[in-house]
Amino acid sequence: MGGKHKPGYYKKWAANNRGKIRLNSRRYYAKNKDKEQARREVNRRRQKDYDLKRAFGISIQGYERMWDAQHGLCAACHKPETHRSVSGQLRMLNVDHNHQTGGIRKLLCHNCNTALGLLAESPDRCRALAVYIEFHQTDNASHL
Repeated sequence: MGGKHKPGYYKKWAANNRGKIRLNSRRYYAKNKDKEQARREVNRRRQKDYDLKRAFGISIQGYERMWDAQHGLCAACHKPETHRSVSGQLRMLNVDHNHQTGGIRKLLCHNCNTALGLLAESPDRCRALAVYIEFHQTDNASHL
């Protein structure tokens, strides 16, 4: 065995030619931008389908039916999602589920889903917090 067929040859070559590889990748992407964007979107959708099935037992189509039924709005605050990913892309609504039974409830925006989690899904805590907020929004609140 010689040259290119030696174990580790391509790994070593790639390590020594990162700039060349990066340049070729950029050229290919520039020539095939539409094709690559379509491929990435398909892969994003496949990954989301896999994640939903693994975590909640529903498909991307099941998620989309829930989203359509809620008109793309959070089931709690009735507003669209505003939270963005690190890349700036608008995030999908979160699948809310019962942590004891695993049953799926509805779709929630990031803020409502986070609040629900921080309140340990306790209706008593939610009500107590609402009473607290309402009391302190009026002039009746005492100022220390």
